[in-house]
Amino acid sequence: MDDDDAVSVHFVERLRKLAHSARGLLRSHRHVAIDFVNGFVATPTPEGILASATFQHMWTPALALSVRPGVRHTIMNYSHARLWQNMPTLSWPQEPMFVRGHNGYNDSRQKEGVRMPKLSLLDTAGEALFRDHFQIDADRVRASFR
Repeated sequence: MDDDDAVSVHFVERLRKLAHSARGLLRSHRHVAIDFVNGFVATPTPEGILASATFQHMWTPALALSVRPGVRHTIMNYSHARLWQNMPTLSWPQEPMFVRGHNGYNDSRQKEGVRMPKLSLLDTAGEALFRDHFQIDADRVRASFR
């Protein structure tokens, strides 16, 4: 997760429930990736929050790794984009779990060929979702530009 990313206020609760449901899988493998694939790409502006819903596999904002006790390799031993090649992976698409910040200051967006997603200004319902699920308040975002 980068410093401009966010996870849902429900992230830990959902992760614990999913891990509990999959405890047999977690016990029988050294590592298991848990990938929350539903979220948003967003950027703050003076007008509010520009955002786009997205489904992305193996993005770091809402990606977790279960490591069996005693195993020495951690998440730092793997590329997040290739976890699925090295271990079982559970994907959870049911609800938005992350906001991926998109701006010119993030090192992963400064490479050549990085496409800018089509972002739209959040409407009232979108602002409520960001406030309720991510504690991101569009009024405070607008105020920060004044």
